[in-house]
Amino acid sequence: MRATASLLTLAAIGLAAAGCGADDKPAAASPKSTGPYGAYTRTVTKADIARTQGIRDESGPEAEKPKGGPARLTIAKGSGQDVLKVSDVESDFSVAMDAAVADGEMKLFSYVNPEQGAFCGPQVAEAAAYAFEVSGETLVLKPAHPDGCADRDSTLTGTWKKG
Repeated sequence: MRATASLLTLAAIGLAAAGCGADDKPAAASPKSTGPYGAYTRTVTKADIARTQGIRDESGPEAEKPKGGPARLTIAKGSGQDVLKVSDVESDFSVAMDAAVADGEMKLFSYVNPEQGAFCGPQVAEAAAYAFEVSGETLVLKPAHPDGCADRDSTLTGTWKKG
């Protein structure tokens, strides 16, 4: 009985010592990018709208220059594609677009429901690409290529805060 207890004690000590290596370092958690997904807010300023004046075309039906003001941006991961939605905080106007997020770029393809809301009329191409940087609670968007839609550019380009 004594020999069995000694063997069990030695085995337990051996297992404990193997698990307590002083030189062992815990595996570092690899940073996992979650992309730009989430809800953000920012104020679209008169300067944002003026910056895009050179490409602005308000000649289409029901076309009007954006008023600016507080905006809410939601970027959601979908099963087929991602979705970007921008809402005017002070009205019920919103625009939703199908999107794809990869490698620091968000590609915008088509409007989800153009009858409900669109940045620019049918005379301006729907597709665009925006580079993004996420840092903590901040999302910075800027066109990856010139965006021919002044309203979309003036609304999306800038610094967005999570929340």
